[in-house]
Amino acid sequence: MATAVNVSGEKHYDRAAEIKRFDESKMGVKGLVDSGLTTIPPIFIHPTDTLSDLKTKPQSVVVPTIDLSGPRSTVVEQVAAASRTFGDTLQIKLGRRLPKLEDIPEVIRDEVVQWNLYSETLGEQLMGLLSEGLGLDMDRLKNTCLDAKLMILSNDEYISVEHRVLANPSKEARVSVAVFFNPSAREALHGPFSELISPEKPPRYRQFAHHDYMTRFYTKRLEGKTLIDYYRI
Repeated sequence: MATAVNVSGEKHYDRAAEIKRFDESKMGVKGLVDSGLTTIPPIFIHPTDTLSDLKTKPQSVVVPTIDLSGPRSTVVEQVAAASRTFGDTLQIKLGRRLPKLEDIPEVIRDEVVQWNLYSETLGEQLMGLLSEGLGLDMDRLKNTCLDAKLMILSNDEYISVEHRVLANPSKEARVSVAVFFNPSAREALHGPFSELISPEKPPRYRQFAHHDYMTRFYTKRLEGKTLIDYYRI
């Protein structure tokens, strides 16, 4: 049974029921915006008590920009250092699956195909750099989906952060493009790489199947907890 949650301090609502209603409407966030919505629905707002640890990024912090055309040893070092300190800022999800060509509008068809090829090349390049940054063979991460699982696979060598979005104060639209690079070995068990486990540093996460991870990912509630917590030993 869903529990009523107090979000604003003024009223209670059945959040689980609202999410179910939103999912079944199939309208998505764009549909909400197109409907003339002027306020953010409560289901997209964290309860106040889950935001107590949210810190605004200091203005002095600059996300590192890495020139991938530099000497490989230098690029590996820079990517590894950034992944140990900034986490997901360099974990780009890049995908291999395109819709059927006939389903892509002809006016952008060639561009979408080229985008996919470039994305695949860049994804494999980044995975190779991240692998080498851990002292592993460059193909070790090739068939892996790089999200929070990278922190698990690296046994906490690399870090991951929970993605949050602050309201855009600008009147101009903010566009994000997410491209997914999914593992090919979906039935295999995932966990810390054996090469990164030692008596001095035992595994910090238990093994799990990809489908279990994705099921928990899509059913996870906005409660300030990450999937990493669930698999941590």
